[in-house]
Amino acid sequence: MRIPSPAARPAVASFCLVWVGVSCGRSGWWSVLAVAAVVVAVPRIWRKSLVLGLAALLAGALAGYLGVQRDRALMEAELPEGPNSALVVSATDARPSRFGGSWFLARPLAVRTPSTAGDGAESGNWLAWRGPPLIVNVPEDVEARSGIDVELGRHLEVTGTFRSSPGTIGGSTYSGTVSASRIEPASGDGNVLLWAGNSLRSRVLERLRDRGPGAALVSGFLVGAVDQIPRADMDALRLAGISHYVAVSGANVAGFLLLWFIVLGPFGVGGRRRGVLGLLAVFVFAVATRWEPSVVRASLMAGLVLAGRAIGVPVDSWTALGWSGALALLVAPGLTQSIGFQLSVLATAGIMSGGDLLPRSLPRWLRVSLGPTLAAQAAVTPLLLGVFGSVPLVSPLANLVAAPLVAVVTLLGGLGTLGGLEPLVASAILLAELVLDLAHLAAGFPQLGFAGVAVVVAAVTAARFSRLRPLLAVTAAVALVWGGLGGDVVVPPAVVFLDVGQGDASLILASDGSNVLVDAGPEPPALASALRRYGVNRIDLLILTHPHEDHIAGLVGLVGRIYIGRVWIWGTAHTGESWELLSEQLALDGVPIEVPAVGAMEIYGDVSIEVLGPLRRYAGANDQSLVLMVSAGSSTVLMTGDIEEAAQADLGTMTADVLKVPHHGGATSSLSWLAAVDPAIAVVSVGDNDYGHPAPEVLEVLNSLGAFVLRTDQTGDVTIQLTGDPLRRVPVAASGPVP
Repeated sequence: MRIPSPAARPAVASFCLVWVGVSCGRSGWWSVLAVAAVVVAVPRIWRKSLVLGLAALLAGALAGYLGVQRDRALMEAELPEGPNSALVVSATDARPSRFGGSWFLARPLAVRTPSTAGDGAESGNWLAWRGPPLIVNVPEDVEARSGIDVELGRHLEVTGTFRSSPGTIGGSTYSGTVSASRIEPASGDGNVLLWAGNSLRSRVLERLRDRGPGAALVSGFLVGAVDQIPRADMDALRLAGISHYVAVSGANVAGFLLLWFIVLGPFGVGGRRRGVLGLLAVFVFAVATRWEPSVVRASLMAGLVLAGRAIGVPVDSWTALGWSGALALLVAPGLTQSIGFQLSVLATAGIMSGGDLLPRSLPRWLRVSLGPTLAAQAAVTPLLLGVFGSVPLVSPLANLVAAPLVAVVTLLGGLGTLGGLEPLVASAILLAELVLDLAHLAAGFPQLGFAGVAVVVAAVTAARFSRLRPLLAVTAAVALVWGGLGGDVVVPPAVVFLDVGQGDASLILASDGSNVLVDAGPEPPALASALRRYGVNRIDLLILTHPHEDHIAGLVGLVGRIYIGRVWIWGTAHTGESWELLSEQLALDGVPIEVPAVGAMEIYGDVSIEVLGPLRRYAGANDQSLVLMVSAGSSTVLMTGDIEEAAQADLGTMTADVLKVPHHGGATSSLSWLAAVDPAIAVVSVGDNDYGHPAPEVLEVLNSLGAFVLRTDQTGDVTIQLTGDPLRRVPVAASGPVP
């Protein structure tokens, strides 16, 4: 194991002490003084480095304390409330708002005098105002009218309504919001390096925009832009343990510098001048990647090494990590709470200390590729377990395969986008799609919790030491039993009402191995995780009852990653972002889309699915939902979508053993119709919401019938086996506690 050299230890120790000091300073001065007293009382710990240690500790404490005071001052800052105009510089790019339009963080530079402020007001006097950061909300109509592409560092004149509304977003504190009614470009001091970074980012994004998930992933590799990567793909990357490739870090900085030095090669630039030009390139790259925490760490490390080269002082990796980390925390003490920064530091330390621990008997290519991955994984595992509760089992193998692919994609993508070489860009996109395929494959393997990690550590230890080989056999047996007991095993025929939050998604599992999915919920990660839980890697029939987001959006990005045989949809025309994306993906994948007629029936093994509605064209999409009766043997399940009173009245009286309560249990159902169904089991598919779902009167009616009422927000997945005597309750299981 490679530990810091004596020359590097002061830097590493200072980093650790600055971190402790910042943490103490953010929590209060008394804890700082207590820690300082301990250090003074035991000077032998630090020997000759006592002064340096105390200085690092107290400097960190001061930085942490001042950071808290700054945030508090920003929270309490006074704003010119009401209509105003301000000259601002954007501190972030524009980002989509969930309410439509966009938003960005801005720093005020000047404000117009109140007498002349307002939408469309005449130009008046400007007063310098280095005000606190503000969130500028830009409605869709204002965004379209301005035609401005807001990016980091752009000077703008913003007119709108100012409100004091302090908060934090993305680790940044802001004092208020501006509801913009007008945005215009403004002249400002040009910054060549900022312009270069923005140009680099824009060049990459423009070449890769609207070219599918593979191109979006290439953007992530090159400049850390992940907004266009489908959420299902991001979830798969995380579960596979390879999402760090889109969190731009040291490898990306090194790759960019390599390209930069290749460009400088023909000009015969010497070592010291190359170091200076490399420093400029690192700053440009940091701007292009928007100062992500991992980029800050990697850029500062590279900057110290290059600065040392420029002045003729060599800087080793441990020294660079120590001083760069300490500097980053002193400038931005809030990084101590950034999971991205913590993971970046731990992974880097793991690679430097244990990257060559694999036995020399292994092939060199395997040691070089797998060793650093295993070392980084071992270093970050405690943090991953503490924060997320699990780590991917096959992450080392996934990284072993992904690493060379990502390196090639980054090289081809960088050369292709910056040089305008379309064949290279197309090749990079193709290889990036292979990385996504790998991620979805690896994501299906188990995630290890604390017990699983302990088993793996025991197995690795036993394999390394011959006297512990018997322990390895026991570990393997435990792992097999643990793996056999894990997972969700369902004996078909069965219906599984999936817990996907505030939405609907249900699996119908037939004994012949066929799978039918009814609706998809609102979130791709939630649906993808649910399908993995039940080992579903193909959908023979997909039924989308109606086009609302909470029933269809979960499939966006999953089409093409999982086999879908056919699709049934509602019968009326519809437009919407999720449906447009989904229908486009289905068309590209060649999946036939059908509108089933009332009375249509599909049979899969011992399960039949009959279409009962809609019986006519309705004004609302909820009533237009496909209504299904699922039968197996003598058990029946009524799947109702979100039908309301009008459609329920047309369907008339019907009974079923199991009822999927319409519209998440909302107060839109006829209570007499629910009573007529008289189910033995009623399942409410619901999540956290502000709609009042499920309505108390609906639950009261169902309970009065003696129905066994289950809510997915309380019990998790609800599994109902369609077997047994219909006069008795069919077998029920839930992934969480049953009330």
